[in-house]
Amino acid sequence: MIGVALLLALAPPSVTIASVRGEQRLPVRQVAAQPMVSAMALVAALGGTARRQDEWLEVVVARQQLRFLVGAPFAVASGRVEPLAFPVVLERDSVFLPFQVVSELLPRVHRDRYRYDAAADRLVDTGWQLVQ
Repeated sequence: MIGVALLLALAPPSVTIASVRGEQRLPVRQVAAQPMVSAMALVAALGGTARRQDEWLEVVVARQQLRFLVGAPFAVASGRVEPLAFPVVLERDSVFLPFQVVSELLPRVHRDRYRYDAAADRLVDTGWQLVQ
């Protein structure tokens, strides 16, 4: 239980997504007393796609599919189940992902593409390069 309390205490009020599209600041909301980000806002900031199919949210970012089951504390990436500290939440018609998706899951699943800078509360897309 201490780990969950620590996650709640360490979650920033917002996170910056930095990519070739520029920088976008997403709020980190407390949804069901858990630090969460809007799935659709995150996917849009990353230039990905998302669609809901029944209770699943299927997300494609950096050409890789991630699947989230609403109400469950896990994701499926490359056929592997990835545990999450909190379940995915559906609030009205919006899906919220645990902040851990930004801070840990994306950088782990996309090691060569995303890096999370906890000191600056930034997820950086390192998979693109500017051409001079």
